[in-house]
Amino acid sequence: MKKILIAILISLCIPSSVFAQNIAHSNLDGITITPVNDTSEGVETKITYKDGYIENIGPDYVALFVNGSLIKDSNVIIEENRALVPVRTVTENLGCEVKWKEETNEVEIYNNETIVNLKLGSKIAAVNNEKAEMDVAPKIYNNFTYVPVRFLADSLKFKVDYCDGKNLKITHIVPRLPQVIISNYDSYEAISKAEAVETVKKQLIEAYNLTYGEYVPWNENETYKNNGDDIRKAIYNLTVTEENDRFYTIPVVFDFWVDKYTGEVYVFYNGMTMAIYKFDPESKGALTFAG
Repeated sequence: MKKILIAILISLCIPSSVFAQNIAHSNLDGITITPVNDTSEGVETKITYKDGYIENIGPDYVALFVNGSLIKDSNVIIEENRALVPVRTVTENLGCEVKWKEETNEVEIYNNETIVNLKLGSKIAAVNNEKAEMDVAPKIYNNFTYVPVRFLADSLKFKVDYCDGKNLKITHIVPRLPQVIISNYDSYEAISKAEAVETVKKQLIEAYNLTYGEYVPWNENETYKNNGDDIRKAIYNLTVTEENDRFYTIPVVFDFWVDKYTGEVYVFYNGMTMAIYKFDPESKGALTFAG
């Protein structure tokens, strides 16, 4: 009986819309990004993934995010002011089935009740046997078929956003990096902004208790007197200031990102080299935000 009661209490602490959702986790934990803009001469511009893989990037690099994960070596192509993306990489990450017909140079994409037929070199495609035209014809690059992202998203009912990395008033995941963001969360439910704030609050209080001792809520008439007062005040003022397809942004000292579909909390450091890592309230340096 006691175990059952504990399980019930735990479940009540977890947002119902997140609990037990079977969604792929974002791969952003442990990634560092040194973009081309705003770097000193001689600095190597690159992306380093948690597994140690390094992707060197240049002035023409455009990042590809699919459901909140950064795709390695996506090699987004910009042609006639249109972004082309690797069709198999995108669609399979979003649960579609892809077939390549070598004898006719055709690609078939299956997504629930939608079938898209593409032919290399041809702007004419078919969506459920209805003729459709693309602005740019599919092409082969590095043994991958590339297709205009807007056509792909419109045909398969995906959401797509583009940000040049400079205009941060529009949807973006990271700043200072041109990016294409593709997503489809139709079968998942996002947590609310209030749930995201509560998640960060609980983790910050846990970290505070381990670092400074018993947490006492901030009083708006207080002034800084002791170590940790900045964290107490930050907890008092927690609010969602931005969001994209996958994350809510809550400024603390650095930005905290809350995954809308798993409830996981990340920290984003926007230095010359940007860094993203999961927040661990139990780690010794959890509340150390050194630049």
